[in-house]
Amino acid sequence: MHYFIYKTTNTTNGKIYVGVHQSKKLEDDYLGSGKYLQQAIKKHGRGLFIRVILETFESPEAAYLKEEEIVNAEFVARTDTYNMALGGSGGSIVLNRKPFTKKHTQESKDKMSASLQGRTYSEEYVEIQRKSSWARRQPEVQREHARRAGIKSQQSRNASTEAKQQMSQRVSNSLREYFAKHTSAVLGSKRPKVACPHCGKDGAMNTMSRWHFDNCKNKTMVLVV
Repeated sequence: MHYFIYKTTNTTNGKIYVGVHQSKKLEDDYLGSGKYLQQAIKKHGRGLFIRVILETFESPEAAYLKEEEIVNAEFVARTDTYNMALGGSGGSIVLNRKPFTKKHTQESKDKMSASLQGRTYSEEYVEIQRKSSWARRQPEVQREHARRAGIKSQQSRNASTEAKQQMSQRVSNSLREYFAKHTSAVLGSKRPKVACPHCGKDGAMNTMSRWHFDNCKNKTMVLVV
């Protein structure tokens, strides 16, 4: 297996992409898997891109160490490169790869689990992965991000609590006004009772007006001899 760093160049505009590749053949047709690079290849065509091998290595760990030196923050920020992520970690999974759209079967899960059991990594590889974390490389920036996220989260919780309190207060005020206008029971006083002139039954006015007074059955009773 060959491990090497390569440079792919767009001959139409001179933009380049630097990456690590491993292959059984040095002269394969691999150009790179970067998102921006793939978009450019689709736009211009593979025939307008050339790849040259910059350096070969005995292990992928050594290749990634070298890539980390070349594809640094300054390199990524350049306008003549297609690289989106810092070197040293095999590219950005989030930026360059599509999410899974199919679920693994239990058989495939068991196979993947078995292949990972007993796997060990060299100290050099572990160190590469540790350094590839931007939070470890820039702890001050990471702490500032965490601080701002905490402030925004607290502001959101406070705003939510305040909005609920305001809504509750508005509803309470509206209910008080409504019941104060339409009934005196809320205020703690008893409704005055009235008596029907036809049957003599007494009760609250709102109930009595429906079944008594002009609607009282005794008013319409006729004595039949």
